[in-house]
Amino acid sequence: MKRIVSVLITVAVVLAVLVGCSDSDLFSEPTYSIERKTFVMQVEFDETLQYDGLAEWRDGYCKITLKQYPRCLAHEVRHCIEGHWHDERPNGEDCY
Repeated sequence: MKRIVSVLITVAVVLAVLVGCSDSDLFSEPTYSIERKTFVMQVEFDETLQYDGLAEWRDGYCKITLKQYPRCLAHEVRHCIEGHWHDERPNGEDCY
């Protein structure tokens, strides 16, 4: 339970930073389509996952599954916000 709370707090901080940065000059010309501004997300861990991360919309919330926390968390949060923005191949953009 503590781990889930920790993940939710981390995600909240990441989202707060992204929202706080939205007025800066770095984002004066948006290149991505923001499809959702608010949503509920669930983060789970599965060491047997084929990819580093996966984001799926289910019953009105975004379910993120990670092979290893926090690797690819930002990438999967982007899928929750922006939708599917790369082709069908695995993509490591934003995976640290």
